[in-house]
Amino acid sequence: MKKWLSIAVLGLIALYAFTRMQTSGIALTLKNVDTVALKAVDVHVTGTSYQVGELAPGTSKTINIRPVTDSHIELTFAGGGRLKINCYFSRGYRGKIAAGITAARVVSVDDQIKLPP
Repeated sequence: MKKWLSIAVLGLIALYAFTRMQTSGIALTLKNVDTVALKAVDVHVTGTSYQVGELAPGTSKTINIRPVTDSHIELTFAGGGRLKINCYFSRGYRGKIAAGITAARVVSVDDQIKLPP
């Protein structure tokens, strides 16, 4: 009986850990509030980067980002543009960040980051 209980508890712990891994990360939504397309948009966080591609005027894209350590977000564009989104998160954090951007600046940020338990 004790062996069965131990196996059940270990199974529940493994299921919880797997579920946490699947739901971790930050859903980053970038909205182009400019009147021109933003080309070759890349998102950079500590340890990795993500290609977003082109954002036409008025459109948005959402990607899930997972930093490997403490991080903020930097965006790069075709032509050498670079923007920093003021936020902070680390590995295991969850939540959402929505940013309105132009080629020249970050217009708005809605940061709904949740600390890990």
